[in-house]
Amino acid sequence: MDLTCSDIQVYLGDAIDRTLPKQIESAFQAHLRGCRACRNSYELEQLAKYAVQSKIRRMSTPPQVYTSVLSALRSEYALSFPSGEKWWNWSINRRTTLPALAGGIALVVFALFFRGPQNRVEQLTAHTAANDLINQTYRNFLRVRSGELKPSLTSCFPESIQAYFLQQDTRFAVNILPLPNSDWYGAIANEYGKVKLAHVVYKLGDEWLYVSQVHESAALSGEELSLPPAAKEALETSGWYTDPLHPECSVVVWKVNGTLCTAVSTMKKERLLAMLTTQ
Repeated sequence: MDLTCSDIQVYLGDAIDRTLPKQIESAFQAHLRGCRACRNSYELEQLAKYAVQSKIRRMSTPPQVYTSVLSALRSEYALSFPSGEKWWNWSINRRTTLPALAGGIALVVFALFFRGPQNRVEQLTAHTAANDLINQTYRNFLRVRSGELKPSLTSCFPESIQAYFLQQDTRFAVNILPLPNSDWYGAIANEYGKVKLAHVVYKLGDEWLYVSQVHESAALSGEELSLPPAAKEALETSGWYTDPLHPECSVVVWKVNGTLCTAVSTMKKERLLAMLTTQ
């Protein structure tokens, strides 16, 4: 069975929810392997779903709240239905009441079943460890923007940056994004404990992009560097993670060819993700 790009869009939600029939799933995956555009759409949908799940979760209705709401609805029902008046007459004569009542019920349902980030979510995403890779990258990003931290090499050619890291013997594949609109590229190589790191800086007009890179085992299973539990889980399942705790900038972590990349940028998250997923 061959699927078209239009078919992929139809099955996208089911694929992310893992409810595709087996015969369609094999064709779906085969199409993704050969179509970068559809693969990017699939990965972005996965990121969006994870972002929603990390922010909102279902909760049980507290008994006292359930009782209060039920009592209020019963009172509203008693006031709205005069004795002996048939319900269909009520619905016809009081149509203007329905939208307000429906809206109120919708708000109550939303408030009861959904709420913002909880303590557990905050624990899973918090950057509390001194060796947290995302926080280290964020601090370096601020230092580069302020001029406190200067690249060891700057060049207009990505090939020069790649050659620099080969000379530094980073021991993992350093990924250089070939961005035609980049004013210049910067490179920094250093070590944290016994772990080698590579840092690439991109200056794109008024925008900054800072990407730290390390062998994925050093952050996902090593002791020198760490990541929040939510980041590890997302990287394990989808290979991508967007950090929710730095609203003043965009933070994206992803795996490629055995290397873990952490990007911090002044760009909007949508633009950054589009740039990263089309390379």
